[in-house]
Amino acid sequence: MEFIEDLKENFDSVDPTQPTEAQPLDPTKYSAFVKNPGDITEDVLYQLADIISGRMNVRAEAQKPGLPTTPDVVDRLLNSVTVVYIEEEGVPVGVASLVDPTQKNYMGFKPLDLYSLHAGVNLDGRVLLEFFAVPDEYLNKGIADELLAQIDATDTKVFTVTDADDESAIELLSKYGFQPVANMDIDSNEVPVTLWLR
Repeated sequence: MEFIEDLKENFDSVDPTQPTEAQPLDPTKYSAFVKNPGDITEDVLYQLADIISGRMNVRAEAQKPGLPTTPDVVDRLLNSVTVVYIEEEGVPVGVASLVDPTQKNYMGFKPLDLYSLHAGVNLDGRVLLEFFAVPDEYLNKGIADELLAQIDATDTKVFTVTDADDESAIELLSKYGFQPVANMDIDSNEVPVTLWLR
């Protein structure tokens, strides 16, 4: 648990107003937040869940079809160690969440143990990047770069897992410097999954 406490202290020390290594976003238009999920208001949590579910259309009243925003997504955000998100003029336009992989997840297993065992990769000292989502219309505006820059500012090493056949996730993660290290068959997933490190 000392590792997670150190992680929380690292994130508490990040000043989202300071420039990061990625091309900085216009501070008059965009704001970056690195927060404990308990400090995020309910309406913002649901907006972040909409982005994760692929339903957020930032400039339209109607949401795009996609996964329903259920309390499950909000609950998973609330179980994160840290949530990083970007707002454009007060509206969330990108989100990443970091989870303690040594704790049982919503599927009943400890991600660190299961993925280390199946992949044969030592994941000690890494945090699980559970969600990393940016609406399509913001993919080329530097939002994903800024999310990762906020995480990088804490010297946190992350891993994530995706369905092995999820082409959009493969493209996104490859673009932002994640390396696929193993494909695995996991009982809790219908299709093989890929483990990515950054």
